[in-house]
Amino acid sequence: MSLSVLYYGTEACPTNSSSKHSFQFTINRVLVKICGVLSKDSISDICYYCGLLSADEAICVRQDRFRNRYSASENGIVVCYLSTDIVSVNNFVC
Repeated sequence: MSLSVLYYGTEACPTNSSSKHSFQFTINRVLVKICGVLSKDSISDICYYCGLLSADEAICVRQDRFRNRYSASENGIVVCYLSTDIVSVNNFVC
């Protein structure tokens, strides 16, 4: 099951905790609709066995991949983004 369209653009845009909670709520609702479960334990089991990451983890992975892809760039905009983003990355441990 792929929900990557939900995370489109999160690697380049800053995300706060309320948007991450909104992403997680959407993932949970999709799983409730598809699988017909209502308990949080069942949802977490489905995520575990299907290999779905939590919203925080998925966004962190996407941002790391984006940062690694463009870290060698000499473009001024990219350098500015990467230098300011390091501070926010240090506040959240993946």
